[in-house]
Amino acid sequence: NLKIACGGRIKIDTIERAVEKYAPSILILDQLNKVDGGKSSYKERYDLAISEIMVNLKRMAIARNIPILVAHQASRRAAARARQMPDLVDLKNSGGVEEESDVVIAIAREGLSGSFEILKNRSGPCDGFELKYIAEKMLFEQDDTAKWYRPQSPQTPTKDRKMMAAGDDSQQA
Repeated sequence: NLKIACGGRIKIDTIERAVEKYAPSILILDQLNKVDGGKSSYKERYDLAISEIMVNLKRMAIARNIPILVAHQASRRAAARARQMPDLVDLKNSGGVEEESDVVIAIAREGLSGSFEILKNRSGPCDGFELKYIAEKMLFEQDDTAKWYRPQSPQTPTKDRKMMAAGDDSQQA
């Protein structure tokens, strides 16, 4: 059973009511910035609004026992670097996204290949995967050259970054 809601902004309570009514096995949100958290005090603090939305989505995922896949925009800083794969800090107002997410995956496309990197994973390693990109179909496909890899510029998990900032560098690989 597939339900699609299109339109402008959507309130978090509207999403919650739809999840309660339709009991989906997965919830996919195409643009996190189109979700309205509902608190008027956060209208001027986008970072707080994103944090509130992420807390509500996490609560909903746990309460309903469903995975929630959320697409979120990265800033253009990554495109200006030699290695164009976005990092957690490239997510717009990423504090709430970084804190509440169990897994964060970045996607970058260069020419005829695409790279997917796990930037955060509470349950496992932060690896990457390369796929062939088929532009005319807007599709990523596995072929004989597809492979898993460790990012050249390792992404340090959030928990480890905080330990290193506190002076415990025994977590470095």
